[in-house]
Amino acid sequence: QRYETEAASGAASADVVMSSDAVGWLSFIANGDVEDYKDPNTPNLPEHAVLGPGVYSMSVDPVVAVFNKALVPEATQPDTMVKLAAMAQKLDKKIATTDISNVIQYGATSAYLGKYGEEGWATLEKIGPHAAVESSNGPLVTKLAQGQYAAEFFVSGTVRAFITDDVAKVVNYSYLKDGTPLLPRGVGVTAKAKHPNAAKVFVNWLLSVAGQEAACQGGFTPYRDGVTCDFGLPQVKAIVGEDNLIIGTYGKQLADQRDQIIARFNKAFGR
Repeated sequence: QRYETEAASGAASADVVMSSDAVGWLSFIANGDVEDYKDPNTPNLPEHAVLGPGVYSMSVDPVVAVFNKALVPEATQPDTMVKLAAMAQKLDKKIATTDISNVIQYGATSAYLGKYGEEGWATLEKIGPHAAVESSNGPLVTKLAQGQYAAEFFVSGTVRAFITDDVAKVVNYSYLKDGTPLLPRGVGVTAKAKHPNAAKVFVNWLLSVAGQEAACQGGFTPYRDGVTCDFGLPQVKAIVGEDNLIIGTYGKQLADQRDQIIARFNKAFGR
């Protein structure tokens, strides 16, 4: 929105935009705000890395499940959404997630439903009556560590970096085998960039092996082959299995189905 306002007035604005907001990107592309830049890295990238004309995935960041180990010991923690749903009544009001208006939550929910359809809805609707909803990840993890919540799902994978030292004694995270959507973090050169060549060099570097390794150091999840990272796409794949990977896209259906998904989610979670 800031870019569109500044570009419309002729003011200098961003040369590169990066965001995980799939619906926002669809609008940004439709409005002609992205240069259809074809990066030289493209032949070495997986198909899912190209999100739209001129828009590439910088990383594919997973959502995770997070548990309070004192309330749900590791040996009893569910490893699937289906198993979490089976525990929902026992964990009444001790389960939580973020609001569907949150970009990460909508992306995760829509990707999950894209793979599992009505079976996915049945799982969410079994969890919903027993779950709380927070506005963002900050309150989620804080309240989990304090014992207000025992289990959380579709939590932004960025929390992994904070589960260390004393927090790690109480809290752990896991990749649910049927519930770990990976959300692409799109990046693109803006149509009215004042420094388009510099912007393309930056995007080119982000998509290179070196750029992907730097993304890993920043807490993101790289996907390129040959990248050294403790929590890259291969590590997630090794846990959930290749057949269970849920990699989000920027398909038109995300915008078309948005109101319907939000309404049904809110009904399921008593919003």
